[in-house]
Amino acid sequence: MFVGNSLVFAHNATFDMKVLNKTLSSFDLEEIPFTNFRCTMKIFLEILNTLNPLYNKNSISLKECCKYYRIETYGGKYHNAKFDSMMTSKLLIKLYNEIENNIKVSKYFNF
Repeated sequence: MFVGNSLVFAHNATFDMKVLNKTLSSFDLEEIPFTNFRCTMKIFLEILNTLNPLYNKNSISLKECCKYYRIETYGGKYHNAKFDSMMTSKLLIKLYNEIENNIKVSKYFNF
């Protein structure tokens, strides 16, 4: 498997996992187990439910999550694999910092 036992982070990982595994399968490559996927959308929701429960939970697209954390896009376009990967990694760093620096949030995550 090309990712080995590494974790694969994606925003809306359930969707990306299905697409990626279907593609791998079409090339007769081993699929990535569900347990290797982590979803920044779900992490974002967990953090919001703790810190900002009144936030509009319908605004959880990658674009909206990046806006929430004021992540600069430099004019890039969403729904492009390379750009979305870059933005997901920037969002993941913000989420990790939020978890690491906030006791209210960190009690829900194991480090």
